[in-house]
Amino acid sequence: MKTLLALLLLIPSLSWGNDDLSGKNLICGLDDNKSILVIQFKEEGLATVFASLNFNSDSWNVHDNIHEYKTSLTEITILSSDRPIVINRQTLDTTYYKKKSDRTFMNGYCKIAKYERSINAIESHKNDWNDFMIKKTQSLKEQQKI
Repeated sequence: MKTLLALLLLIPSLSWGNDDLSGKNLICGLDDNKSILVIQFKEEGLATVFASLNFNSDSWNVHDNIHEYKTSLTEITILSSDRPIVINRQTLDTTYYKKKSDRTFMNGYCKIAKYERSINAIESHKNDWNDFMIKKTQSLKEQQKI
């Protein structure tokens, strides 16, 4: 037992898990693939998170932000202001909390992706969202609601 404790204290990355994920990329499908997250781990402790939530619906929401992340032996937690993202390191199962206060969430699964693939996923969703918004605006103009 003393040997195990000594090993854990001598190797902090094994005992606390705050390792650097720089250069790693994840693409996560959420809520039966009605939403997507693209996570690009930048410098130590920071990740860019692109979210395309509820796509092809009236509540489609796209945003791109930089957030801090923390790691442990079992989880990666992206610390956004009101919507933490928790990723199981072994299975890559994901929980994206819609609101921190009421703990409603979307479950999903992440896949490791090359940087180019993560960029393509972001660009594709941004283009689709722009096309969707143009069509939505045209429809509202035709209905004389704007």
